[in-house]
Amino acid sequence: MTTRSTGVSLVQAATRLAAHLADHTPPEPTSLTVETRNAHSELTAQLRSTTLPTVAGDLLAWAETLTMVTAQAWRVPQGDRVHLSLAGTLTDPAPAIELDVFGGVNHDPEDFVDLEPGEHRVILLAQLRTWAASAPTTTSSPALERRGAN
Repeated sequence: MTTRSTGVSLVQAATRLAAHLADHTPPEPTSLTVETRNAHSELTAQLRSTTLPTVAGDLLAWAETLTMVTAQAWRVPQGDRVHLSLAGTLTDPAPAIELDVFGGVNHDPEDFVDLEPGEHRVILLAQLRTWAASAPTTTSSPALERRGAN
C-alpha cells in the first residue's frame, strides 16, 4: 500500500487531481472524493463500470497513470459482491498524493476462487489483464451471458 500524503491541503489535493485527470484522461469515474484531515489528504475515485472485464480494464487504464501501484480484491461481508481496487500515487509535482480507485462486480466463484466473505486479497496487475481480456465477443453462451451480467 502507498503511504498517505501529509502537508497537502484540500485545495492542493483537488488541484493536483484535476491536473492529473486533464493530463492522462483515465476512464471517467462515477465519483471523486478528496478528503483532508490533520494535514493528510486522500483521493478516491469510484469507477462507472460494473462487469469484471470492464472494471479490470478501467483499473489498468488508471494504473498506467500512477506510480507505486498495488491492487486488491475484497469480497464484501454479505458475499455477493467483490470490490476490485488499486492504490497508487500522483507524484508530479512532489509531494506524492495517494489515490485509491475502485469498482464493484458480482461475485463469481470461478473468477474469485476461495475468496471468502470479508476477505481482502492482493492481486497482480497480470490478473487484472486476464480479466480485462475476458470480455465476451458474443452472448451466445450462457456462461458468457452470466459473466457479463450485473
